[in-house]
Amino acid sequence: MGRGFPWAFIVAIGIMLLAELVVRRIPASRLIAYERGVPDRFAARQHVQAFGSPEVMFVGSSRVHLGIVMPEVLRELRADVGRPVTSGNFASGGAIIQELGPFIEHVLRNRPLPTVLCYGVDPEQIARPELYNERAAVYWSLADWWKNRREFGSAMDTYLPYVVRNIAADYCHTFRYRGRPLHLLKEKARGRETSAMLGQAMAPEHTIDKDRSLVEFPPDEPEVRNHVETVHLTNGVYPFNERKIRWFKEVLGHCRDAGVTVVLFEVPNADVLNRYLPADAYPRFYGYMKEIAEATGARFVSLDELGLHFTDAEFRDPVHLNYKGAIELSDALCKWIVAPIVSSSDATLGSGVQGSASMGPAR
Repeated sequence: MGRGFPWAFIVAIGIMLLAELVVRRIPASRLIAYERGVPDRFAARQHVQAFGSPEVMFVGSSRVHLGIVMPEVLRELRADVGRPVTSGNFASGGAIIQELGPFIEHVLRNRPLPTVLCYGVDPEQIARPELYNERAAVYWSLADWWKNRREFGSAMDTYLPYVVRNIAADYCHTFRYRGRPLHLLKEKARGRETSAMLGQAMAPEHTIDKDRSLVEFPPDEPEVRNHVETVHLTNGVYPFNERKIRWFKEVLGHCRDAGVTVVLFEVPNADVLNRYLPADAYPRFYGYMKEIAEATGARFVSLDELGLHFTDAEFRDPVHLNYKGAIELSDALCKWIVAPIVSSSDATLGSGVQGSASMGPAR
């Protein structure tokens, strides 16, 4: 007996297409999981896919997440540039070059591109062995995965399912935002709204216990020393990683080729941590950053160049600035580095002539 017309299959396809059309009509800002506690890597990927990049994009680890105050950035840039400048902080906890490199490549695949990419750097960004996990694979294309497989072998096969999901999410919004429409209905029934767009709101630490400092809450120095010796050092040496330095050069070279200006800005450690680092750790770090900048056309900006020196009063813990310190870093970086670059870009677009820019504070 012959088979009948596959109505069930046709109906299933119709339902899937209808669901896709409905999801595509919901604003992406409502579908992206911006809420605190949801893995922000997925929110960053989806935000860039949906909207592209702001004019000024900050990336880095939690040192940048807590070290940059976005309302202050927006205020400073508007005052110095003379117009509103779209900006966003896309930094996330623990993010270093093997994760941020793929994220930046993801940024370069989507439009619009940022005018300025501000990457917060400290020695950890180019130190210690490579640590691969699913956080990097969140941003991988198939080409990214294949490149890493050629370098690292079959260990990368673990992350192929992430890449397959990424490809599916590129084309199917129902898959990209799976689970979100139902979540929105539940939140609506509870009278709740989603939080601000990614990168535009203040970090919770900038409003909750924002004045916490190492003056009132000094760290346990033996504990800090043990942390440095067991986590940061290898046989007493700060282990800078040539492969990570190469990755920096590759991805920042792609930024240069795409016309994106990159600013590598130093993010600080507290003195209580730095005093247990080898004497040559920071000179070597500065040397590598200058080498990367010269090779890629990026700009490396040290704290000294910004005229900044942070004390225990500006740190909430040995590696994170408190609100006061973050305000100082945000103001100096935007006033002396970012605003002149944006103004110069405006002048170039307006007249076709490259404008000059002040590149440091008056001393």
